[in-house]
Amino acid sequence: MVRSRISEGLARGAEAKTSVAEFFSSNSGTSYGNTTSAGFNSGASGQVKSVKCTGGKGCDVLDITMSSSIKALYAGGTFNVVSLSATSSAGGIIVWKCRTGATNGIINKYLPASCR
Repeated sequence: MVRSRISEGLARGAEAKTSVAEFFSSNSGTSYGNTTSAGFNSGASGQVKSVKCTGGKGCDVLDITMSSSIKALYAGGTFNVVSLSATSSAGGIIVWKCRTGATNGIINKYLPASCR
């Protein structure tokens, strides 16, 4: 039950990743942009409270904060954030890594296998 709700958050993150990648590509790989310039929906929807750019280079880190209902499903306190971190490689390709959030991160056992 918890993992399926987290998967919903990662689907919202996928939308943001696409927007950031398009912005990065159109700016010759020099900037990841921000929520406005990359043009993705950062608001609440379903099980997702927000999607925010939190990286030092703009949207090189996307923090997906799950709604408070996810916390009620397990004894996790305030642990409700999953992060997607971007690194660029030769040729301007962005590689994303999923992980638990640096602050209030979701407990690893609830993350999909690709994030652990």
